Amino acid sequence: MKLMKKINRALIIQTLSQQGPLSRADLTKITDLSPTTISSITEELIQEGLIVEVGEGESKGGRRPILLDINPEDFYILSVNIAVDVMYVYLFNLKFQVINSVHDLIKKPVSPNLDSQLKELVQKVVENSNIGKKNVVGMGIGATGIINKEKGLITYSASLGISDYPLLDKVKREYDFPILLENDTNLAALGEKKFGCGRQLTNFFYIMIGSAIGGGIIIDNEIYRGKFGGAGEFGHITVEKDGPLCECGNQGCLNAVLTPYITVRSREEFRKSFQEIIKDDNFDSCRYHEFCEYLAMAITNYTKLFDPEAIVLGGEIARIAPERFYIDLEKYIKRMSLKGMNSKIPVLPSSIRTNAVVLGGACLCFDNLYNNV
Repeated sequence: MKLMKKINRALIIQTLSQQGPLSRADLTKITDLSPTTISSITEELIQEGLIVEVGEGESKGGRRPILLDINPEDFYILSVNIAVDVMYVYLFNLKFQVINSVHDLIKKPVSPNLDSQLKELVQKVVENSNIGKKNVVGMGIGATGIINKEKGLITYSASLGISDYPLLDKVKREYDFPILLENDTNLAALGEKKFGCGRQLTNFFYIMIGSAIGGGIIIDNEIYRGKFGGAGEFGHITVEKDGPLCECGNQGCLNAVLTPYITVRSREEFRKSFQEIIKDDNFDSCRYHEFCEYLAMAITNYTKLFDPEAIVLGGEIARIAPERFYIDLEKYIKRMSLKGMNSKIPVLPSSIRTNAVVLGGACLCFDNLYNNV
């Protein structure tokens, strides 16, 4: 009985988060729970402050129904993006609205400074928002690199220059609320799934290109991490035998092979280098087509393994790439695809042009919250 009640509470919170405001009758219809169960659980959630009555709905012949929704005022989620060169900390309410944010350049060397810098930025954003830590219900942290989610380790990050870094242990001593660590591109893919074009997709491959190159895989609406958390390391897929040396120590990684065409050390450098290869809308240049060809080669390696519905491009490239780029990339992918498979895989720009990682981190925390209420 306790388990069933927990499941029903989670279902009601999730439904209100995605579709609220709703009346009790709406919740009964959507969840297939009985009116008595809906009435009992919603009353408990109102008493706990997780949901609130927000007004009256339209009458369908009788009294106007009271509408319920997630309480956006009393509870908050922290979400952190540890990128290649910058750390961002955002504060969201439970309706995924941004309340405040701070950011700072990542202090070098990374290893002795990362956790203390994170704590400083968290304190700053909480103080700037005039809320107490008791009002924070969780924190999601997205970091570039291979992440061991269960152990809370940054197992390896070539961009940050750290290995087996116990970030979760270092940070969670400071806070009472739950803290979750995840790969940054996985979180961006989750944000796209919840709020972007991924809402209509069950299986897709999300590629983030900007200050770094990474990938997130969504299979059956869930993040696919692999056994050791390394699934989706798109920037380190080998596309050229005996190719240029990558920062990870291997040769021929996509990161290194694309270096003559684009720079992925920072958003600004990427934007400048990408605009250079399509300067004056020159889509016939060798540099432009070689860039598209290498990118398509790496993408088709993934599509042959996972057979996704679509490829979603996010990060800085989604903000600046023209429509012609997507058309050309699809042509190269089709040319390299196997006959009999989906050779017309659409390449879509991300619907979330900014803050995808922190939005995904907030989603991860919220899912953890309603699964444990």
